[in-house]
Amino acid sequence: MIYVRDDDVLVNSSAYTDKRKTPLERFKQIHRWICDTPKLLHVPTLVVEPLMSHPEAVEFICSETEAGRMKPQIHGYEHIDYDQLSSNQVTEHLIKCKNFFWDQFGLVPTKWYTPWGANSSRLQFVASQQGLELIDCSKINKPGDILNTAYAGNDIEKFMDEKEIFIHWWERGMRLKRIVEILRHGSVESAKAANKEWF
Repeated sequence: MIYVRDDDVLVNSSAYTDKRKTPLERFKQIHRWICDTPKLLHVPTLVVEPLMSHPEAVEFICSETEAGRMKPQIHGYEHIDYDQLSSNQVTEHLIKCKNFFWDQFGLVPTKWYTPWGANSSRLQFVASQQGLELIDCSKINKPGDILNTAYAGNDIEKFMDEKEIFIHWWERGMRLKRIVEILRHGSVESAKAANKEWF
């Protein structure tokens, strides 16, 4: 299985400029692409406070999680640099996140994907006290790098097994779509032959 880490769900971003789709519609589009192959699993990292003002997004995440097509994890209660907060404040935020996950999804999160990859021994300790694994940005795999690996003749499925592809829901997403098509069709050549418009 390859995991698609989708950060900043569902923070309003000035980087998202597509006027044809609402942020939720864009998030759903990314999710549909990921679901086009059973070799990928969508891991949206949720920013809880802004997400609470999007009940339709919460409902969608809940239904897709229950169906096994999504595995949400914590990004933060707010989209902030958590290394600037005291340990007690970080703990308070993580508890709020965990309570939200349980109340809305019946789910106990296991990972904390920190905003901007914040990491320190102190944050790791606070995360572990809450039963969470802190994950920063030190080992991210960007779609462009994965495509380059595929174009060089390597098997994406083997190369990325049990690893994560790093995206943001607000990015254009064409590279992710190409990865999906390569995984669906088994090779770059087969994917190109079946979907010339994506390549």
